[in-house]
Amino acid sequence: MKEPDIIAENAAIAGRLRRAADLLEQQDATPYRAQAFRRAAATLAGLDASVVDIVERVGAPPAPAPAEEPPAAMILDVDHEYRARAEAGSLPRITPQRFTPTRAPWLPILHTARGRWRFTALWSNTRQAHELGKSHDGVVIYFHNGDHRERQRTVVTETHGELEGRRVVRGREAECREEPRAA
Repeated sequence: MKEPDIIAENAAIAGRLRRAADLLEQQDATPYRAQAFRRAAATLAGLDASVVDIVERVGAPPAPAPAEEPPAAMILDVDHEYRARAEAGSLPRITPQRFTPTRAPWLPILHTARGRWRFTALWSNTRQAHELGKSHDGVVIYFHNGDHRERQRTVVTETHGELEGRRVVRGREAECREEPRAA
């Protein structure tokens, strides 16, 4: 690959990292996370070799061990707090990059903690949620426990089966069967 192509490729990847940092700042995430993305972007932008080639030469890093997750009951509790506070209008609002024609802040965001777990919750802002009229049903909940390996789960109202009408954590439906919070 020619040097101008390498520079353009690295710059494009660095730009994505900077956009991620901007989004984290807009969501009031902890400052170290946005700074880490900005440092990575600066490193990539300064490389004279293709980051893609570098990764291909060194090989992909080993897959990380599955991250620990909070109990489904805790995720459902965060979901309950988010929906109640969003309905009451007591949460700050952000302007997401997608599905915001007026560019006005409309998406409530919650930052909260339960024990050693840190959570960020917001309505699902996907095309499908908007098309189905479910943009105020699905709640995307991001979490980490101090190891800064952030994960996410989506909580929705189940539309069929034995859990129909109950709040469930997608991918953890079996745990939700026993949870009174899911009702």
